Amino acid sequence: MKKQLNRFGLVLVTAALLTACGEKYDFRTASFDPVASGGRVKIYHAAPGAPGVVVYLNDKPFSGVNTTPPAAPVALTYAPASINSFPNIDYAVVTPGTAKVRIATAATSTVPEATVFTGDVPVQDNMYYSVFLVGIAPTYEAVLTTDKLQAPDATKAYVRVANFVPNSPAGGYEFSIGGKVLATAARFKDVSEFLPVDAVAFGSASQAIVARNGSFTSTLNGALAP
Repeated sequence: MKKQLNRFGLVLVTAALLTACGEKYDFRTASFDPVASGGRVKIYHAAPGAPGVVVYLNDKPFSGVNTTPPAAPVALTYAPASINSFPNIDYAVVTPGTAKVRIATAATSTVPEATVFTGDVPVQDNMYYSVFLVGIAPTYEAVLTTDKLQAPDATKAYVRVANFVPNSPAGGYEFSIGGKVLATAARFKDVSEFLPVDAVAFGSASQAIVARNGSFTSTLNGALAP
């Protein structure tokens, strides 16, 4: 089974989950540039106030391209339960160097594109990166992470804790899965490394995924399988 990036979402704190299936990583199936090697990049839409957005990399459409003329990038929409990304499963292969990223609201029949973010991403050969569009109107920004995808333990599930809630309290949120605390003070724009957690067999009872700050608690139930 090919490795896949599965995602659970919380209203307040998002956890991106990487399941371990006991096989070698293979994230190179989506190639943006025709290169045998390069940096690997994934773009996430994590800004609840932004409509569907299109992504350009080095001034070329990046977030999928419609094949019906006139060619246009495909809009990447916000999904509160799962945070949509492009590519959806794998990473795109990008020529090493400084990559120019531009994110814009998708054009309609009456409204043109409007740029909400521009910035540079330093891309090194054989390194993995995630770019998260975050914020609320009218202020959007991008969070860049270097993804350390070490060989996994096949008996574990792997989670990443990220807080993309602009009005988070100063103390952030405690985040736990199945009673195991993974972050004690996840603040806005904090993104953890991939963390191992105990997995359960397919079809088993779900585990509580909890974000907490003081008396406030948000809970999502999900099964993290190896």
